[in-house]
Amino acid sequence: MRVVHAQQQDSIDSIAWRYYERSSGVVEAIVKANPELVAFGAFLPQGTPVKLPDLPSSSIKPTVQLWN
Repeated sequence: MRVVHAQQQDSIDSIAWRYYERSSGVVEAIVKANPELVAFGAFLPQGTPVKLPDLPSSSIKPTVQLWN
């Protein structure tokens, strides 16, 4: 598990995109590891520590490209 600190105007979703490059299933995992974050609302205060859980590689879905 890794800990990062929220930047200005960060949301759980933006942190998921920044560190995992996706949000589907990841936001839920972050909230499960940090239940106290939901009290902050949409945006986290700058400097708030956020624990990033290690996700199993099987939960990572390949990216589908519609055109090459």
